[in-house]
Amino acid sequence: MNEQSPHTDIVNDWIIGYLTNSLTPEEMQSLQNWLNVSEENRKYFSDMQEVWIAASDEADEQHFDKERAYQLFLEHTENLVQPSVKRKTLTISPWMYAAAMVVIVFFCGTIAFQSGKRVLRNQLTQITVEAPYGSKTKLYLPDGTLVWLNAGSKMSYAQDFGINERSLNLSGEAYFEVTRNEEIPFKVHTEELDVKVLGTKFNFRNYKDDLEAKVCLLEGKVALNTRQKETILHPDQQA
Repeated sequence: MNEQSPHTDIVNDWIIGYLTNSLTPEEMQSLQNWLNVSEENRKYFSDMQEVWIAASDEADEQHFDKERAYQLFLEHTENLVQPSVKRKTLTISPWMYAAAMVVIVFFCGTIAFQSGKRVLRNQLTQITVEAPYGSKTKLYLPDGTLVWLNAGSKMSYAQDFGINERSLNLSGEAYFEVTRNEEIPFKVHTEELDVKVLGTKFNFRNYKDDLEAKVCLLEGKVALNTRQKETILHPDQQA
């Protein structure tokens, strides 16, 4: 892996930490920075997710040898990182070892990668944030985007938001200050309208009782998509 820096053992710690929801905010930012370096890094992350999901999918049904499973995990990790270099032992922290023992299984001599690919999206947790009536909720998405969620609004996004895509569902009203990432556009989906941006500031309103969705752009440029057409919005315009 040409651009895998810092060292692979640290990256693996970050990935396992992400999958077990045990990363600190600083570690999460480090992982995000590493993912932004190259497509190769993002593919490595996706491969590790597939190992995790495939293993989890079979863990309840298959008996496995913990020591063998651990070695298989190390071997697969090394193959992804340096396929043409002689294998070496990775330094793994104790908690990472424990996590690997729980989820990595040895099934018919191989990891069920194809199964993992099929169930990956369904297995990832959907995170839902709601703002009660009479109050607003401020939050930062994993990619650094600032969101102000207005009263009576709800937003949901996948656990892997910001890795391969930045897509969320919105019901109600929210203000966004989107972190720019030209490789992964930011998308907001509602029943009436979809918004696609690279990096911008805008307000999106689409309550269930509203007759129509409204978008007010403060900075940047957004594309509004309905079933009939696409409209480009510029600063100080609304639609």
